[in-house]
Amino acid sequence: MKYFRPDLRVKFEKLFNDDRILEYLYHCNAQVPTGEQAFRTISDVLAWAKKPMIDRIHLIDERIPIYFLHDEQSWVDINSSVIAQGKRDNVYIDTIKEAGHHIYADAPDEFDMYLKRILINRN
Repeated sequence: MKYFRPDLRVKFEKLFNDDRILEYLYHCNAQVPTGEQAFRTISDVLAWAKKPMIDRIHLIDERIPIYFLHDEQSWVDINSSVIAQGKRDNVYIDTIKEAGHHIYADAPDEFDMYLKRILINRN
């Protein structure tokens, strides 16, 4: 992993100043079945979910709020979140600017504040 994906060490160095993320990813994919095989099992063409949650969102108890956190620089679009918000009253969508797909690593302080805000305000 150190040689194939050195970008991941750089991405997570704000959180860890060692190779634990690379070691974790290695071990996820060194097992049989691998993490990649598991991902392909739950994914359809081009990493779309085989059984999207949006099709089952009505099964979630209406008293449970749903939070979507997006970033501005990810390949994941916001459309499913907007559809979910149209189906329920307590769906919240937020965006963290200047973060990529791994929000928790790209903007750890903002991500932490967002989680704390949700957990404190849920009562």
